[in-house]
Amino acid sequence: MHACQVIQRMLGSEERAGSNGEDTKSLRRRLTTRKRLFSSWFFRRTRNLVLVATLLVGLQELSVILIALSSNSGLSGDAGSFAVYIGFGSFFGVLLLSTVLQNLEVNLRERTPSPPLAWLYLHTLYWLPSAINGVILYLGVLYVLAGKNVLPGWPLLLAFWVIVSWFYDYLLLQGVGQGYQNFRGASWAGAAAFAKLAHGMFQKKRRTGLSPLLKSLTMTQSLFSLRRYAPEDLDAVYSTVVALSETPSINFESLLVLTRTLATLPRIDELPLALSQFLRDTKWPGMFKHVPFKRTSSSQRAVVFLGALTALSTFLAALPDDQRRSFFGTGGSFLISNLIPILATLGIVFATFATLYAVVYSVPIGYVRRFWPKNFPASDDGDSLGANYHAYGLGKLTD
Repeated sequence: MHACQVIQRMLGSEERAGSNGEDTKSLRRRLTTRKRLFSSWFFRRTRNLVLVATLLVGLQELSVILIALSSNSGLSGDAGSFAVYIGFGSFFGVLLLSTVLQNLEVNLRERTPSPPLAWLYLHTLYWLPSAINGVILYLGVLYVLAGKNVLPGWPLLLAFWVIVSWFYDYLLLQGVGQGYQNFRGASWAGAAAFAKLAHGMFQKKRRTGLSPLLKSLTMTQSLFSLRRYAPEDLDAVYSTVVALSETPSINFESLLVLTRTLATLPRIDELPLALSQFLRDTKWPGMFKHVPFKRTSSSQRAVVFLGALTALSTFLAALPDDQRRSFFGTGGSFLISNLIPILATLGIVFATFATLYAVVYSVPIGYVRRFWPKNFPASDDGDSLGANYHAYGLGKLTD
């Protein structure tokens, strides 16, 4: 009887293993089917991907405009309620889409014929709507300051919607493969794309190519600072390019070599030598010394904040009891009676900083259409290096 029980248990375990194997195979088939859906021929064209992304961004922008137009009715009017349906519906839809694409490790941008060019067009959908929302927010503030009749909570609602729209655009573009490492839009693919644009402009002897080159270098500095290491000459090269923008003549050949190397990012094995060679070719900074910009660290800001709190608490403790009670009573009544205006002011300040963050790496679309290099070597394409970002220790774009 014991032997029969053992045999039955073995047969049962084999059946369960077979069923688990079939479940695993079916799961793999479903994942493969979903990947094929997102990697179909439709998304392999840059124009189609940008068009779909534009439509999704346009839905959220429509909700912002509707909120801006509902200053007297708020969410109770037709425009406000319709904006809520569009705004939150599209937000949660994009949140789900972005999560699915990143979990499936599907990068739609990399599947286009020119991933760097697609990055520039898609990034326009990040900074341009933020700039438009900043203008709408500014006009809304002027409308309130002009003494127009608006609902008390409308400025707060408008600021909140601008912030939601900004985060919506960030989630959407992260989902399609922009690979942003911070809210300013810095990414290795973006640094390579700006360098490639500058390369095409330097081929046509256009000194205005220094502008996208500076954006590429700024983005590269930001990305390396997140990793606590950087090439030795990166800051000196940035200062040199800034100095070249103020000189009457520049050496286009050395700039072409530099941008060709930057366009291979996230590949960094040749970057230190290229930066050093650029400094030797330009003979800059020469007898000048690079002085790094000193920024206050987070610990220093925390010390200042704690010092201010300590000074305030010491001041309040030194007050007599009746004056302290009067101070807290006056302050509490002021906060309660002006809670909505205070929150609206804080929301407007935060939304303003969000829009300013998003427009840091603005894309000159006119230059992209005129000077994008057609004969750039495929081996030097930043995204054609295999998309194996782990090989360079920099992580994947979909992280």
